[in-house]
Amino acid sequence: MSLSVRIVASVLLAMAVMMAVIGSMTVSGERALLERQFLEHGRAKAEILASFAVEHLLVEDYPILESTIKAIGVKAPLIKAVEIRVQDQVVAAYASPPQTAARLFEVPVTIRPTEDSPPRALGTVRLWLSEDANRDAASRRTQLLVLYFAAAGLTVALMLAWLLNSLILGRLGRLTRAVVDLETGELTPAALSKLPGSKGHSDEIDILASRFRTLLKALQNYQTNLQNLVAEQTRTLSDISAFNRKIIDSSPVGVAIYDRRGNCLTANQSLADIIGTTRQYVLGRNYHDIESWTKWGLHEIAARALAERRHLRREVTLETAAGKSVSLDCHFVPMTGKDTDLLFMANDITVQKAVEADLERARDDAQAANRAKSRFLAAASHDLRQPLQAMSLYAASLGLSLDKEGPVDKRKVGEILNHLTQSIDNLSVLLNSLLDVSKFDTGRVQPNVMEFPVRQILNDLSVGFSAPAHKKGLDFTVVQSRAYISSDPILLKRVCDNLVSNAVRYTDSGRILIGCRRHKDALRIVILDTGLGIAENNLNTIFDEFLQLNNPARQSELGQGLGLSIAKRIADLLGHRILVRSTPGKGSAFCVEIPLAPEREAVPPPARRASSHGKRGFDKTVLVIDDDPDALDALLGFLQSIGYRALGANGHDAVLALPPEELARVDVVVADYQLGGSKNGLELVQDVQKRTGRVLPAIIVSGATTRDAQQAFADSGLVHLIKPVEPGTLQDQIAALTGPP
Repeated sequence: MSLSVRIVASVLLAMAVMMAVIGSMTVSGERALLERQFLEHGRAKAEILASFAVEHLLVEDYPILESTIKAIGVKAPLIKAVEIRVQDQVVAAYASPPQTAARLFEVPVTIRPTEDSPPRALGTVRLWLSEDANRDAASRRTQLLVLYFAAAGLTVALMLAWLLNSLILGRLGRLTRAVVDLETGELTPAALSKLPGSKGHSDEIDILASRFRTLLKALQNYQTNLQNLVAEQTRTLSDISAFNRKIIDSSPVGVAIYDRRGNCLTANQSLADIIGTTRQYVLGRNYHDIESWTKWGLHEIAARALAERRHLRREVTLETAAGKSVSLDCHFVPMTGKDTDLLFMANDITVQKAVEADLERARDDAQAANRAKSRFLAAASHDLRQPLQAMSLYAASLGLSLDKEGPVDKRKVGEILNHLTQSIDNLSVLLNSLLDVSKFDTGRVQPNVMEFPVRQILNDLSVGFSAPAHKKGLDFTVVQSRAYISSDPILLKRVCDNLVSNAVRYTDSGRILIGCRRHKDALRIVILDTGLGIAENNLNTIFDEFLQLNNPARQSELGQGLGLSIAKRIADLLGHRILVRSTPGKGSAFCVEIPLAPEREAVPPPARRASSHGKRGFDKTVLVIDDDPDALDALLGFLQSIGYRALGANGHDAVLALPPEELARVDVVVADYQLGGSKNGLELVQDVQKRTGRVLPAIIVSGATTRDAQQAFADSGLVHLIKPVEPGTLQDQIAALTGPP
């Protein structure tokens, strides 16, 4: 046996023994190393999962967390199972925990401490790694070492080749394992540090390993950037979702999203408030189960909107759970990009509908008022022309009678004057009635309600209408009552005067009976007559202006048709009801219903002063101010004819031109309000008072009906008479202001 063979054999034997010893030690070390790598790998994997889970546990985004760990588990064969627990409850998991051949790694999920807060635990990550893989790796390493040392012993003669081969194979093996570990996601920083080229070599393997490390770092950076991008986009989507939710929740419009089957997926509080229920009631409820939806066919509209993929709208009136009726403007909008979701929006337009209804009623009322105004003006125009026409004819007749030669026929002239006076009276009554209508319509009359005995009204009716009724041959009876009522005595008397006047006017035979009846907490003044009566279909129109059912020819002696209209206006102002029952050919019954008052003495209504018309005047001086020459001359002549000393002035300049000694004798001023100059009657009265240095009593005569004028009269404290003024009324007021002679 050659030496070389022996050397080779010895070397082989020595190398074999040495390799066996070294191999045994190396195998044990490698097993320990693999065990440490296995533990480090498992721990690192669990920590990575714990770090990844922090963000999702904070927002409780468990579905996305579970899908992510499942994807990781599928790609990592070593991972047998993963659990993420929060307060001992599994919120995300991949596979069931294995019973054998697996190692458990448990890592807490915590928020890192900051300067303001300590670390806080959110949950726990539990990771099971396969031990079979670890054993397989150890077995592969052992086999590799055996082969390595066997090859070294067998090729001891070729030591250089063996050394070169072993070095190359070992370095390439580590590089290969790194590639495999990278592919499986098990590459650790420790394994990366053992790659070739880490000690500064510069052969081809080192260059390859260096390129591998460069590629690996680029891949790791890309993976980190991708994870950061995913996390940022997730936060952005979460912020957008939260922002959209805030917009929907704060919107006054009711919003809900339904699926194709009609189940409510989400709804805001406004929708619950609009339909009068809770948000929990709306969520999850199918609109087929809502009675109002099926009643108005809203479920069919929703289905049609989904089928046709277009926006549909419907206005409906629903009844809420609380029984309240609401009007809704409903919109059905298919969700863009989704075939199964429907956006439902409901806007509460109850107030808008009420306003529209009010506007519609106001328009109808305005149109009715306009038609009534046209009828009113047409009738008023006719009734105003009648007395004017008669006055014109009577004046012409009087002129012809006076122009005739020879003695004047005093009897005929007297008849003409009587007719002329009657026409003037008719015109005055009509104008006063028209002014009354204007006053009540413009709200210038305010009632002065007090408690007083109803007998005051009954006594006035008895005194005022007994004579006219007896003159027509009627039996006129007033039954007294001891009841007390609450009303304005003057306005109530006007209501009763108009009703009794109509009864006397349209009753040709029989009787008129006036009395009282108690009804609950009210007293009814009842006026019964046996007159013409009113057909039932006319009972709702008898209070219209200028309506005279039994006077189609518009005869002035039967009135102007304003009495009942004025009575109704006054009754409405007082809050009293006027009730009517009538039978054509048998008569009518009118009732005024007034609140009862306790039976005690109350403030009596102002007593009427007896007219002094026809009496001679006093030795007093009256200053008359009027810019109309005819009116001024007529008033001066009237005052002088009843015994007053009268001074006239047609405006501001004429008042200033009056001598001081004449002004000093003035006892009362009668002034028209609307004068042609720069000052009105109230201002001229003040000028006269300044010149005389006395607070002279004054009477303002006016036809002005505006609120401003009425307020000015009230503020002045002067007596105000509305044109046309009856001579007797003017004489009474002057006598009341000037005092006894």
